[in-house]
Order: sequence, then C-alpha cells, then structure tokens
Amino acid sequence: LDLISKIDNYQPSLFEDQKEETKSEYTGIVVNQNEIRVGDVFCRNEICYLAVTKSKDMEDKYALISNSFEGEKLLQYPANAKLLVDADYIGNIYDEDNVAALNAYHKIEENIG
Repeated sequence: LDLISKIDNYQPSLFEDQKEETKSEYTGIVVNQNEIRVGDVFCRNEICYLAVTKSKDMEDKYALISNSFEGEKLLQYPANAKLLVDADYIGNIYDEDNVAALNAYHKIEENIG
C-alpha cells in the first residue's frame, strides 16, 4: 500500500483531469439492467479488472480500461459493453465506500503505468 501511495504522488490518475460534475456521471449504457457510471469497476475471472472512464481518444464517449488489454475500448460498441455482462460489479471509485473499487482500479493503473 505504501508503494501505491508513492506511485499516486508521481503518476496522475486517469480520472484526475475530469471535471468534478462528470466524475460519476451516468453513461446512458445499460448492462444487466444497471446503468453504467464513470468510475464503475468490475472484475472478470478474478484477475481481469475493468473500469469505466471518459474516453481520452473520442470526445463525449465512454470507454473501458483494463489490466488485461492496452488502450481503451469504447463502451458505445456493443461488443465492448458485452465485456461487462459476465463481470462482477466491485463498486465505484467515487462512492464513499470504495476501498475494493480503488484496489482494483490500482491494478488497472499498474498495467497502464
């Protein structure tokens, strides 16, 4: 955990540059009857973590980032949103009770770093 806090001091978060009002905004995309929000974190197969963020490549789009693939996958494409169908919801990094979501998000950041 000490290493993570040191990394956080030197490596800006992927979510840091987003405006306050967009941090936990709803994406308009529904998976498993739940509307996905920016900051939602999911787990697949206990080793693959997925997080929802605003796209850095395309304005006004949402994307998945993961520790199992490089870059981002736009959520607007059904094949990419389908990655969340069998995934377990961990939490949202912007919610108050978000320790598990933050831990999973740090695993994603390690891959991107």
